[in-house]
Amino acid sequence: MTVFARTILLAALLSPVAVLSDELAGHPTWLALLHHDRTDLLGNTRSAVVSRDFFFSPNGSKDPSAELQRTRAMLEADPAQYADNEHPLCRFPARAMWLKDQGFVDDDLHAECSSLDEWLGANKNSRIGLVFANGYLGNPASFFGHLLLHISPDGLLPSEHASLLEKSINFGADVPASDGLLRYMALGVTGGYTATFSETLFYRNSQVYAERQMRDLWLYYLNLEQDQLDFLIKHLWELRGVEFTYLFLTENCASRIGRLIELATSREVLPANPLWVAPEAIILSLMAEGSVETPLLREGIHLPSRRSKAEHKYRSLSLDERRAAHSVWPNREELDLDAEAFLSLRESSRAAILDSLLSHLLYLRRSHPELEVAQVQRRLLAARLDLPPSGDSIGNVPVAVPVHEMRPPSYIGVSGTSRTGGEFGIAVTARAAQYDLLSGDSARMPYSALEILALDLEWFGESNVKLNDLTLFSVTSLTPVPHRLPGGRRLSWHASLAWRESDLLFNDRIWQAELLAGKSGRLHDHLVYGLFGLGAHARSTLDEALGFTIRGGVLTNWDQRLRSNVFLSDRFAREDPRDSGPQLSIHGRYSLAPRTDLSFELEIDRSNHQSSFGILQYF
Repeated sequence: MTVFARTILLAALLSPVAVLSDELAGHPTWLALLHHDRTDLLGNTRSAVVSRDFFFSPNGSKDPSAELQRTRAMLEADPAQYADNEHPLCRFPARAMWLKDQGFVDDDLHAECSSLDEWLGANKNSRIGLVFANGYLGNPASFFGHLLLHISPDGLLPSEHASLLEKSINFGADVPASDGLLRYMALGVTGGYTATFSETLFYRNSQVYAERQMRDLWLYYLNLEQDQLDFLIKHLWELRGVEFTYLFLTENCASRIGRLIELATSREVLPANPLWVAPEAIILSLMAEGSVETPLLREGIHLPSRRSKAEHKYRSLSLDERRAAHSVWPNREELDLDAEAFLSLRESSRAAILDSLLSHLLYLRRSHPELEVAQVQRRLLAARLDLPPSGDSIGNVPVAVPVHEMRPPSYIGVSGTSRTGGEFGIAVTARAAQYDLLSGDSARMPYSALEILALDLEWFGESNVKLNDLTLFSVTSLTPVPHRLPGGRRLSWHASLAWRESDLLFNDRIWQAELLAGKSGRLHDHLVYGLFGLGAHARSTLDEALGFTIRGGVLTNWDQRLRSNVFLSDRFAREDPRDSGPQLSIHGRYSLAPRTDLSFELEIDRSNHQSSFGILQYF
């Protein structure tokens, strides 16, 4: 290369445009616009987008600098050479907006984009929020809830959140209907699916989540400046039909929406390479107390499910009104509107009873569409029309813990422990992702528990540290029967797979799997439950391996801070040389602070006991 050529090259490299280009190519906002949020072991970023037409450069998914240069060239193309909606300015308005602000492209660039203008006009001055749907055990991807973006048109008041004009932006995997549960879980964990953002009217999502799946919803509006709102709206336009890598744990609805908020606000919502992201983690991060900056979320609005509404109406009845309700509708086929217990009440009480029965009937039609209750509904409606109208005097559906006050879904604990023989030791527990029966977080799933990757370590005296329990997954759903109305029965169940002690203090750790089912019901402030089913142990013979497990207990919320779970378990196998009889377990939890609990556990069998007392820290 000649001296002259080297001089020209050096001048080009040192020119303001070249320097600016290098700075912008690594700018967090440019990387966020390209969704360059995946980092390999060498620290190189790559985009989570798999759609090739999202990039101008062939290497745009791996090379943000090449994509920047190509984007600039395409945005500055002559608009006269493009038809309406065809110019790159129409396809990538958020990129153009940011690059104009940085002075990297001409601020006077304009093109004919009628579809984009219509989209921007429809969403001008809108309010954007987040909708959290609580957990749903019918879909593994929704065990910890689901998160959506919410768009309210300009002019609607915050109380008008049920408007038919509001929209939802959903991020979900594109799963073929033919994929079974095991294939769905395997591909979801390993990245076998892609996912897209989709737009629909909010009331349609509300019908799916709140009316069919019986999931409570929480709506939180974002505190965005006008330029942040405009930037986010334009980027949502860019994401129409764009396919992303999808992973249950890290590349899910929560992480994608979290990255969008980071783009719009330049605030860190998620770490660079999270091990997993739960929907509630986004809410907790945006509402974090102690931040020097104003929280990005406003107070949440609770949108109860159809089941929550029906149960609240029933619980609002007096004892006499409940008895009358049972006498009016004793079973699914029978309706007695002439029951003495009903007719003896005043009109306002009869109206409240019929309102409660109609609400419960609507819940049945939503949750069990196969039930034939149309005739019962017509008769109840006719009877209700004969009574004067009444205002909604029962108030809002109560919720013990809103989403932004929930504990984070992971914890680590340290406790002192003692066991038979006067031995004392130390135990360490850790849960990667969990909520349990003692958490009291009703915004997740009331009376439900879910653990993924849980381990317990213990050390006694001079012995080595031992892995006492490794739980791959444990799911419990204790759905209590709220009343004696027809169709009120629900199945409680438990499923788990773990490597743990076969019996208390036998020091014999084996793989165990359980699948139990039963019933549960409320008794004042207590939840009484009973479960029975198969329990398989990794034994050398079939007679030892297979058995039946029975478990019964009482779960109690003594107050907002103190909860306990007392239960008795036993296992029956044809041959079990280590059978130590039934085991009594007493577990307690006391909340010291929003992210700190005291824990107490006592395990007793026929000849041994073990107890522990410690502290849990959630993160």
